[in-house]
Amino acid sequence: MPEISVIIPVFNKYKYIENSLRSVLEQPFRDLEVIAVNDGSTDESLAVLNQMAEADQRVRVIDIPNGGVSHARNVGLSHARGQWIQFLDADDLLEPEYFSKVMDFLKENPVDILFSGFTMVDPNMNPIKEIDLPEEGFKNQEQLCHSFIQYQYENGFFGFISNKLFRHRLWEKSGARFPVGTTLAEDLDFYARLYPAVETAYFWNGKSFYYLQTETNYVRNVKIDYCSQLEIHLDIKAWFQKSGLYLTYKDQLDSKIAQYAAYILFYAHEDGKDLSEGFAFLRGRPEIMGCIDFRYMNGFYKLILMALKKGNLSAINGMFAIRSVARSLYRSIKHHE
Repeated sequence: MPEISVIIPVFNKYKYIENSLRSVLEQPFRDLEVIAVNDGSTDESLAVLNQMAEADQRVRVIDIPNGGVSHARNVGLSHARGQWIQFLDADDLLEPEYFSKVMDFLKENPVDILFSGFTMVDPNMNPIKEIDLPEEGFKNQEQLCHSFIQYQYENGFFGFISNKLFRHRLWEKSGARFPVGTTLAEDLDFYARLYPAVETAYFWNGKSFYYLQTETNYVRNVKIDYCSQLEIHLDIKAWFQKSGLYLTYKDQLDSKIAQYAAYILFYAHEDGKDLSEGFAFLRGRPEIMGCIDFRYMNGFYKLILMALKKGNLSAINGMFAIRSVARSLYRSIKHHE
């Protein structure tokens, strides 16, 4: 069995996939397999994958109908045979000696998961931003939770997909899966389900990969599904509950859930939708309503949360109606100035 399984979902990445695969296969550390999951690509990606699999037996190609990146990663996980698992996107590159360096360390230090820094680059491989470790060293479950609260909402460090190398048995123990259908922060949700099973983590002071930044990195985030984002933060809350640290960080965790609850109603109105569906969704979930505290937000959002807590949909509709009239009057006045 290989020491490391590298899982790469591929959808229409013909321009990038060969270089991405070479960044793995040319690592000095060679005891690895690459599981390339072709997610119904309509370009030449599959042909490139098959050519590289013929040239290097460590490459395993799995061809599936398009089902999204979460489904492709779940398929890759189900085929992984390595003792360690590493994710890599098809347009990103591993640091040249990443595996050699970390495996030398891991042979002497039995941890469940290793975190590392990485570099964001433009299409010409020019550095845009360095994402560094919050701090170096070992962490137990309590310290991992503390670091998450302290650093996650600064730069998303704990949710990036490829700056972690974790044991296969950690994934089996956690039962973590990627949420199929979620198109934003699905990586964070997977790790929120994985982290509760961590006993010992290590923050390694090195870089793991180059994260390509293109327009598509941002276009996919223009329309946010706030319901799915709220579900992700419920999974984060569940992690802290399992770890016995929810009450310690209750305000930080609940405020995120309350924020997304307000956003669900606000942006439903902005999109011209009936608010009753979002209202029923929120009111029907005790685990959401238990987090609703209007102290967590200000202004108009605070009023929404107050009415939501009271179960008063009419008041929420009334507030939006008044807001719409006021906004129309303001625009009319500005137009005639």
